[in-house]
Amino acid sequence: MCSFFISIAQELKPKFWKEYYTAGVDFLDQDSFEKAWPYLRDAYTISNEYFNGKSKYGKSLYQFYKASIIQNKFNYIDSLHLNEKCLSYSKTLRGKKRISYSKQIEELADSLLNRGKYKYSISLFEERKSILEITGNTKDSSYAKVLYGLGRSYKGTRKNNSEAREHLENVLSILSYLPEISSVYKESVLSELFSIYLDFEQYLKAQNTINEVFELLEQRIGANDTAFTDKLNQVAIIYWSKNLV
Repeated sequence: MCSFFISIAQELKPKFWKEYYTAGVDFLDQDSFEKAWPYLRDAYTISNEYFNGKSKYGKSLYQFYKASIIQNKFNYIDSLHLNEKCLSYSKTLRGKKRISYSKQIEELADSLLNRGKYKYSISLFEERKSILEITGNTKDSSYAKVLYGLGRSYKGTRKNNSEAREHLENVLSILSYLPEISSVYKESVLSELFSIYLDFEQYLKAQNTINEVFELLEQRIGANDTAFTDKLNQVAIIYWSKNLV
């Protein structure tokens, strides 16, 4: 076993970067995550040593971080400071390259949010948000999506509901100018705000918000649909749990 690891270490040379990176990305595209991870780890290790700050490093960092999130290898993410390195690398880029990389950062943030890693998702969403603000894109669906991610992340911490409320209310403001946006998306935003308003004991706002959810839901699927009834039951349970009925 010892000789195996020595031979692997000896092969972590610059000339092997493309081979490892390509194999890792191919496995990742095939959803073969366990096979992808060691190749992407080695590609990242090579790029970190030999190509630090170059595009090969940025590509390797993103793919390795992505694979590590999927594999729930948060010990590696922590020990290698992957989140901080993503943010640091982003700040070295300029113009279109930084905008492009920020889209990948947002993808990582989404994955982290879905796994309850709110501290990390917040910092990555904030980076994407700042880049969109620099470019002036603050009234479109891309900006609304980032604010939605931030709102959900802050809400998830259970400590920053005021920030969550602000971001989600801003999402609604943007959506009012984007009629093409799916009503399902708006329902999700309103549902998040409903629970926040209840936490702040803003009961009138909460009631108005959930009423709007039901209006949208009825328009979309009808009041006789099972999903509509399920939503009614969920809201009734929430009211009951807070002694509001």
